[in-house]
Amino acid sequence: MSIVGQSRFLRLWESFFSALKNERVYRTVYATKERARYDVIAYIGLAKSESAL
Repeated sequence: MSIVGQSRFLRLWESFFSALKNERVYRTVYATKERARYDVIAYIGLAKSESAL
């Protein structure tokens, strides 16, 4: 992959993790670390299924 392709790929991931933090992590208070982990994994699964459409 060229340098340009890598840059685009990294921006995509940075955008994804920024959205994840804004929508889930910063707006939610989790009772346990395991609950937080489960919610993040569920969010990633939702994002993957929406991108497949």
